[in-house]
Amino acid sequence: MNTFINIKKDLKPDVNFWELNPHLRFVSPFASLYDKDTTKNKDQSSKDMWCIFFLSEPDEDINLYYRLTYSEILNVCKNFNSDFNIEDELILQCLQEYPETCLTVIQRLLKTTKDLFKKRNQFLKEADYNFETMTAIDNAIAKTPKMEEDFDKIVQKYAEEKNKEIQLYGGRKLTAREKKTIKADISDDTELRSIEKGFDQN
Repeated sequence: MNTFINIKKDLKPDVNFWELNPHLRFVSPFASLYDKDTTKNKDQSSKDMWCIFFLSEPDEDINLYYRLTYSEILNVCKNFNSDFNIEDELILQCLQEYPETCLTVIQRLLKTTKDLFKKRNQFLKEADYNFETMTAIDNAIAKTPKMEEDFDKIVQKYAEEKNKEIQLYGGRKLTAREKKTIKADISDDTELRSIEKGFDQN
């Protein structure tokens, strides 16, 4: 599970992001964001990192904003951090790198799937239903139950990984299977990539 980013459910964004995640100061491109910041206690880049987190972290237990649309999250970022510039090249690099560096395989798939559903729902909501478009829209709606079923599998897998992490941090010993998590994860990743491929085809 994700232990790379240290954000807990009850944490508030007024806490300095770098103090919570000092290791990111040495990981590119986040290191550049940290180094170029001349504000006291690196407050500006800390706020920028919180915005990157709001826009990138798919776990709604720790990032409530991810249930919003992309434009709505951007508004949250601007309200929280008026100097946040989504068009800044370094900010864009950090946004691109966050999923690869800070998320696990299942978290990346969760993010990709949530993003897809957001775009899909927005498209269907705004689509003009007429004789020219009705077949395509009806076909898209007909595929929804299967897509939701696949999404539920991803959510279930993610929940299982989170629960495993909670149990392990509670102090119990690893089971025999967990000591072989590399092999198990390869099998799980194969299944997840199969699901991801199915989303790409829909």
